[in-house]
Amino acid sequence: MASGMKLYSHALAPNPRRVRIFAAEKGIELAVQDIDILAGQSRRPEFLAKNPSGGVPVLELDDGSYLAESVAICHYLEGLHPEPNLFGRDLREQAQIEMWNRRMELELFAAIGRTVQNTSPIFQGRSAACGRPSTTRTDGSRAERTAVCRWRPFHDRRHHRAGRNRHRRPFNPFLQAFASFLAGPSPSNRIPKLLANSRTF
Repeated sequence: MASGMKLYSHALAPNPRRVRIFAAEKGIELAVQDIDILAGQSRRPEFLAKNPSGGVPVLELDDGSYLAESVAICHYLEGLHPEPNLFGRDLREQAQIEMWNRRMELELFAAIGRTVQNTSPIFQGRSAACGRPSTTRTDGSRAERTAVCRWRPFHDRRHHRAGRNRHRRPFNPFLQAFASFLAGPSPSNRIPKLLANSRTF
């Protein structure tokens, strides 16, 4: 379904990709404008007027206002288009989704981000330029392995439960697809579509 909203994005950045995957799952067509964050476009005054934090994604709404942060944008899209439900139908499902989203962000993505920022030449000198101390820590890989080990029993429990209750929808599609990528095949018949969207967007 077409919308009058525009997503300010960057093809290589993971957070805008999360929104693009979420919108694809919803069948929402967003106009996408690429912001070259590596060239500093997100730090220019015209973009900072949209998002003072200077990051992507940013969603421009129909009334000309702006909404930043990937999870906030996904919640907004969920409210506009409740089906298919991706954030849980009852209080327990919603709380579980939030729990695993936070664990994913704090224990896995943060470690991956630190590793990339401290090892990729793309980010060389960028921290210091932003007023933050430059570091040489590369311990993210250890944290990533720890997170994967924690996720594997979670995935196995869901695999067993889904065999008895196949009508139960997997929660957050990004989380489910990523967990399946880490831990192996999932019985959910939604995974092929989720992985296809993750590759496409």
